[in-house]
Amino acid sequence: MIVTKEIIDMLLIEASAGTGKTYVLERFVFNLLVQGINSKPLSLPEILVVTFTTAATLELKERVRNLLSESINTGSIEGKKI
Repeated sequence: MIVTKEIIDMLLIEASAGTGKTYVLERFVFNLLVQGINSKPLSLPEILVVTFTTAATLELKERVRNLLSESINTGSIEGKKI
């Protein structure tokens, strides 16, 4: 998988199926919502994510929601304090 981060606010992922693209995207979106750019959190309307299928979009939305819910409810993500 190739992960390229341009500047501080753009991410391009090119990879084959099953290599973790959705995982990287969900973490990137979560970080933009929580930490933002230059310590300024972004809102969802300020973030553009392009996927190639409706199924991928739905999965990404659910995974980001789950991360946000987990972080709000526990103050951590996957057992790691945030």
